[in-house]
Amino acid sequence: VPTEDLPYGVVKEWRDGFYIALNYTSDIQEIAIPDEAEILIGSARLAPAGVVVWKEKTNK
Repeated sequence: VPTEDLPYGVVKEWRDGFYIALNYTSDIQEIAIPDEAEILIGSARLAPAGVVVWKEKTNK
């Protein structure tokens, strides 16, 4: 099982084909999103209480 070292207070989940990252800190946080991913909401630079939603493209 792969693991990822996220900053304290940042949560990343996968649901129904979408990745969701939330920033519960009072600081701006940067998270790694693959270049080929399609960001639907937000950006990789998460503001305090910010959210980003993205979908990774599949090779099917």
